[in-house]
Amino acid sequence: MNGGVKGFAEHPDIVQYLDRVCGQVKAKAMHEDIRNELLGHLEDLAEERKYHDNTSLEETVSDVLKQMGSPEEVGKGLHTAHKPKPEWSVIALVAGMVGIALIILLNLSVDFPIKEDLLYGFIGISVMIAVYFADYRKLLRFSWQLYVITLALLVVAHLISLYLGYIAPDYATTESQMNDFNRIYAQLFYLSPYLFLISFAGIFQLKRHDMQVKGMEIRSTNVKMIVSILLPIIVYSHYASLITFFSYCIGLVVLLLIAGYRKLLLSVSLSGALLMGLILYIGSTPKGSHWIGIQGMLQHNLYYFTDGLNRGAGSISERSFRLLESAGMWGQGFGLNDINTMMYPHNIEFQFTYAVHSLGWVFGIISILFVLFFIKRVLRMGIMLKDGYARGLVIGLTTVLVLQYVWNILMCLNIFPEGAPQLPLMNWSSLTVIFDFAVVGLMLSAYRRKDMYSHRQLSGSIE
Repeated sequence: MNGGVKGFAEHPDIVQYLDRVCGQVKAKAMHEDIRNELLGHLEDLAEERKYHDNTSLEETVSDVLKQMGSPEEVGKGLHTAHKPKPEWSVIALVAGMVGIALIILLNLSVDFPIKEDLLYGFIGISVMIAVYFADYRKLLRFSWQLYVITLALLVVAHLISLYLGYIAPDYATTESQMNDFNRIYAQLFYLSPYLFLISFAGIFQLKRHDMQVKGMEIRSTNVKMIVSILLPIIVYSHYASLITFFSYCIGLVVLLLIAGYRKLLLSVSLSGALLMGLILYIGSTPKGSHWIGIQGMLQHNLYYFTDGLNRGAGSISERSFRLLESAGMWGQGFGLNDINTMMYPHNIEFQFTYAVHSLGWVFGIISILFVLFFIKRVLRMGIMLKDGYARGLVIGLTTVLVLQYVWNILMCLNIFPEGAPQLPLMNWSSLTVIFDFAVVGLMLSAYRRKDMYSHRQLSGSIE
């Protein structure tokens, strides 16, 4: 409204009324929006009162405040609207998946010690709870730093891997040390798509903020963005894991679409296609094949689908399918048979197979239904978010979870080749489950705070 009743907004009773209303709302970030919204409504009422009765300022203020009602009651209503909102359906589904994980561990406990698995799982749950109550937007300002640290760790880890594998003499490390390093190396690459997508969700928000401040899109910023997006692809091309590569690429496409950067997506797609063409060309040469790991993985997967490589008798993929085929509706009973007991420690990513074989397809179908409902509810949760940064975090990270769930289950069914990660949230056999829970905590935190930020904060202001 323009103008308003002279002196109305500055009147002590109006100021006090707004203070008392805001005093009931614990989400302090919303106080400015609440003041502006209520003041606008009060001024509208004052204009109408003044127009009809031509009353004095004091009478107008008194009548308007009586019409609005008790500031405490108004404030309590606004507090309810802006208080933290848990997504109980997702929390319940996570609790159900924790229950499934515990049943799987109980099945394994017949033949294996599970103390370490339980430790990883309960540390993960504790981290999820801590992240859930934290402010996810605190990560926003550190987006570039997180990107640089993640990229640097991958490069350093890969250089160490090359040194140990090709340069250092055989006696430089023991077999146990090499196995420990390879496990850490694999887990770091497993986590990296999550870290990069968290980084880029913030980087795209920072870019939007810069565009709002400067009023135009800077070409140098786009070049910097394209280079930043392509650098991880170069690193991933040296590591023989398609799921990591696809998780990053597909997750990034989803983030760019959510952020509305379709021109940037086109530029990145063209640049990425040229880069991958160059990488695959180098990987096809005798010298390049030693350094470009993704070339071998692509050929391995091509042979898998065209020639049935690794589907034959005796392969782990074929054995997984046979175990599922013989599981029956109610399974073969708790514990693993002698052959499975020997195989499991070397194939923990097939934990779903062993669980279904022991506990039956009823258990397997229930597990898959939990996964489907979890993904559906988390995606719905992300779509409902007003904050572009939060929406990017939730939907981008969910993309990675979807790929990992689908790939692992299809691998166990002998439809996809080996190389899938462990089943997120339900396989507690390695440290990565801690980060799986942390990611879920971050997504739940974004939803919990969806009504606790002002329009100024969500429009791009970086605090």
